[in-house]
Amino acid sequence: MLVQISVMCAAYQLPGARVQPLHRPAASIGGRAMSLLMIQTEVPLSSVPVAAAAHDNLRESDASLNNTWYAAAFSEQLGTDEVFSTRLWGEPLVIYRASGNEVVCVRDACPHRSAPLSMGEVQDGVLRCFYHGWGFGSQGKCVSVPTMGTGKSSACATNFAVAERDGILWIWRGHLLTADASKLPREYPTPSQSLTVDTTLDYDCEWTHVMESNLASPHLTLGETDPAAATSARFNAPNVVTHQSSEGALLAFDEEMHVVPIAPQRARVMLRQTFRTDGVLSVALQLPGSLELFTWLVRNWNYRVAEEKYESLVQGQGAQREGDDPVARFRSWHEDALANDGQPYFIRWDNREVSRYGPQIDDADTGTYGLKKVYVQNSPKVVFAPMQHP
Repeated sequence: MLVQISVMCAAYQLPGARVQPLHRPAASIGGRAMSLLMIQTEVPLSSVPVAAAAHDNLRESDASLNNTWYAAAFSEQLGTDEVFSTRLWGEPLVIYRASGNEVVCVRDACPHRSAPLSMGEVQDGVLRCFYHGWGFGSQGKCVSVPTMGTGKSSACATNFAVAERDGILWIWRGHLLTADASKLPREYPTPSQSLTVDTTLDYDCEWTHVMESNLASPHLTLGETDPAAATSARFNAPNVVTHQSSEGALLAFDEEMHVVPIAPQRARVMLRQTFRTDGVLSVALQLPGSLELFTWLVRNWNYRVAEEKYESLVQGQGAQREGDDPVARFRSWHEDALANDGQPYFIRWDNREVSRYGPQIDDADTGTYGLKKVYVQNSPKVVFAPMQHP
């Protein structure tokens, strides 16, 4: 498997685990085929960034919400000629695939007149702005200006470091040139054969509430039906909750939840559940259509559980646990991170001498900036439970 990281005009490739696709049409990852739902590897990948997987990053001096990779979307959510708009810490971003299946992430504002690039469309690997037709390709370079007939090298869209690995799109939170590929997901031993189901959830509450709610539970979702599967939660900085079921569980699986801070009072959860297929599940999956049915059942169960917990999250009823538990460790780490970084949310795109991160300030409500103001505050579009019934 190859990892591609966009940094200016360079592309760096790192070796990963060998992947054998099983029983499902594969998606193209870094130019090579890979299954999104079922993978068989000798040493599968964790979806937790390396920096997050180590407990020593919970030290007060190291606590930071910056200079790390954030999961932004699953690979299956970004087609070849599609535009994926989202926000990270309130900053509007757009992701698309350029030629050669290269994943590109740029600021959701055309450098010409600041119109939202996410309102455009992708044609043959070129993201074309809806306003005046400017086209942007690899690394966000301007490759086409209709009135000029050519591109304009001085008008590139603001580019972000982005990587695609193990079916997940990652965005680097920090300066483009500081993007550290070594902090991407690392390898760790797991059962040799597994089935992975990915679920996305939308919340209109602070991301910290979602973190605390799931850290306070001995299990996230499916574990609630099987007491033998319950284990204590683990916090991986900056925004990941993991659970591992016990060996005695009837349906053995691991859960990994990436709580993405979209904007103030808005969070998106990327839940990855990995089921071991060396028992009853292995036999059941031999039946025709069983893989699709199992995936549908798991996702709908996740939606149901999320809806049951939704009201308390929206009302801000956080976990009440104290002491040396995952919730207390997360709260302590988060306080240290805010003390080190300041408030993390995006402010503005202009060049005024203000801190880059702080309380979000809307742009002016006139011209194309007015269109931008209305449009980006709704991205990503709410399509998943518990905010929206799928």
